[in-house]
Amino acid sequence: MPVKDMKLLRDQLAKVIGENRSLEAKLEEAYGKNAEQALMVDRLALKLSLATAKLDEALAKIAKQEEIIGEVTGSKAKAERILQYYDNAHTPPRNRTITQREINKQKKEERKKKNPTGRKGRHKGCTNTAVSRKATRTVVHRPDRCKSCGGGNLEAERTDNELVVDIPFIPQIEVVNHRLDTCKCLDCGKITTPSRTGLVRGTSMGPNLLKMTVGLWSMNASYEGIGEFFSGLFGMDGCAKSTVQHGLGSMTPLMEPDANAMFEEMKSKK
Repeated sequence: MPVKDMKLLRDQLAKVIGENRSLEAKLEEAYGKNAEQALMVDRLALKLSLATAKLDEALAKIAKQEEIIGEVTGSKAKAERILQYYDNAHTPPRNRTITQREINKQKKEERKKKNPTGRKGRHKGCTNTAVSRKATRTVVHRPDRCKSCGGGNLEAERTDNELVVDIPFIPQIEVVNHRLDTCKCLDCGKITTPSRTGLVRGTSMGPNLLKMTVGLWSMNASYEGIGEFFSGLFGMDGCAKSTVQHGLGSMTPLMEPDANAMFEEMKSKK
């Protein structure tokens, strides 16, 4: 091969080798940049992880503070309720303690479990019967005229019924003069005394008032309370304490037979 061609071939080979070295340098530079970028990505990922951890910690602190605020708010409301409860003059002293209030709360929950509907029924052992809800008479309430035009041609659109339990009237007190005529028989000369129907010895009260007096006294009503009840309900003036006392005292002889019979019955059962 001529020297000229050899030189040309050598130059081309040197050129190719130079280009290869240049490419290898660029490739190494690119690898270096990629490694640097990967390192930067790793650093950013680490920073992001740290920031996320700090954010979670801050959210946990906020949640804890919200919980504390809720507890404080609840405690404040509870304290206000307790103070309001204690400030209530109608609260019995035995119920003003927190322990008793908790007991009452538990009892209320137990009653609610036993009776979810909340309807009140008859207590155990109760023998009383409810007031009859059957009407004895009907009173019709009906408008006479139209409130708009004043016309009298009206037709019922709806009928509502309301049951009201009441007594027909409250009688006023009555003072009756009982005249007792003791008579002498003109045929035989014997004296005949009248019967004391409607009269009880030792009191000016009649049988009906005496029944009410005994009933009120059996319910632990005081003498003054019975007198005020008669004065307010029947318009009875001058029903003093002594009047009530004499009335109850006059009933003692009448109740002795019943009391003796009950005593004998109790003795026979022993």
